[in-house]
Amino acid sequence: MSESLTLLKRREIEAAFFKTLMGALLEKMTEEELREAVGKALCGAAREAGRRAACEGDGLEDLKKGLALWSEGGALAIEEIPDEEGLAFDVRRCAYAELYEAMGLGPWGAVLSCNRDFAFLEGFNDALELRRSETIMEGGSRCDFRYRSRG
Repeated sequence: MSESLTLLKRREIEAAFFKTLMGALLEKMTEEELREAVGKALCGAAREAGRRAACEGDGLEDLKKGLALWSEGGALAIEEIPDEEGLAFDVRRCAYAELYEAMGLGPWGAVLSCNRDFAFLEGFNDALELRRSETIMEGGSRCDFRYRSRG
């Protein structure tokens, strides 16, 4: 029987594969075109993952359960913020950002990881919204996640 991989380990495998392809792809397209193509593909996959996750329930409490998966293996250090109207937390340490930096893919981290958060939510429940003003991946001191119902 095989062990299931943590999300962090899956991202490491994806990033290694991407890094292998990146040089060849950049011979055929600009970096901007590659960022757009990779972002589009990964956001499509994240939207589909959100749809699958919504089959278990699509409310804020259900979304909160997903934090365990995203944080598995110490991938995220999360500080929950009391919020009666939504789900709010700050990520204070992000092993995903550390991973991409160690692999020499730091500038690609937002495309490879952070942008998926919004797409995942679209697939999960488009009546919810995510607001985030900064990410560790893009040089911020934290990632401030603020989920609310629209309207």
